[in-house]
Amino acid sequence: MPFKSRLAVTVTEKQKRDAGRIVRKGAEVLADRKWIRGAVQNVDKDGFCMIGAMSLAVCGNAQPKNLYDLDHPVSIASLLFRQWYNEHIDNSKAPFIPGYNDGIAESKEAAIAMMHKFADYFDPQK
Repeated sequence: MPFKSRLAVTVTEKQKRDAGRIVRKGAEVLADRKWIRGAVQNVDKDGFCMIGAMSLAVCGNAQPKNLYDLDHPVSIASLLFRQWYNEHIDNSKAPFIPGYNDGIAESKEAAIAMMHKFADYFDPQK
């Protein structure tokens, strides 16, 4: 089934694989740092939300200027996460990554586990 967001952004197969890789790299970054909610990074710049960790992994900066542009790889991953979560985890919530991080994930370990599930779906490591 092709993924297409409600914003009418068509996502290519390459973008899907890239999203899986980005989320996996973000999980690796998050594993070594503090997990936070409600912000991309904390004041000390040693704690990150899922989006902040992904951005740091991809851009070297947790808050790049174009982070919320629809064609930014982290934004594409968040769009895909929403649809994937709705179809494979819980169709009553369907959060984007920030909504999952801030409202559903109960711990750093839960956030990382969900990131790995998503990554394995779009970029299986076999």
